Amino acid sequence: MILQFHLFFLSEPPVLINLWIGSSDIKQGATSGIHHDYEDNLYVLIQGTKKLRLYSPKDSFNLYPTGDIIDITPHGRHSYCYQNNAHWSLITGFDLPQMTTQEIAASETLKQKFPRFAHAKSVECTLSEGEMLYIPNGWWHQVTSYGLTIALNIWTDSAV
Repeated sequence: MILQFHLFFLSEPPVLINLWIGSSDIKQGATSGIHHDYEDNLYVLIQGTKKLRLYSPKDSFNLYPTGDIIDITPHGRHSYCYQNNAHWSLITGFDLPQMTTQEIAASETLKQKFPRFAHAKSVECTLSEGEMLYIPNGWWHQVTSYGLTIALNIWTDSAV
């Protein structure tokens, strides 16, 4: 299946393929931190449900990255002063995919700790079994998984 997928969608072999298997409370879920990837990401959900909240690279400054940004290319590639986990956000402890846009805007804690975050614009989506989402490199995202989930992410070189 991956070989056929590669021949149809990709001009180069994948950089990395990860298999994610997890279990969490079906109602509350388990949430990743806000981060971006350095490669384009084809995210395939095999089993379960996941909610994602995505932010454009244009909002990087408003997402409080742990690293000091030197440059962001027009294609979303980030360069940092130092690379060690620089692609993670300092905004932690909030399950943003579970919150509505209005709840995020009204959160006094978010406003006080991360005032620029109020200017970040997001897109929210829910993935169900058998669905795939393309996340371009540099796009910030936070993922919440519900129940037993199995997913693949296929990182490909964006070639930019």
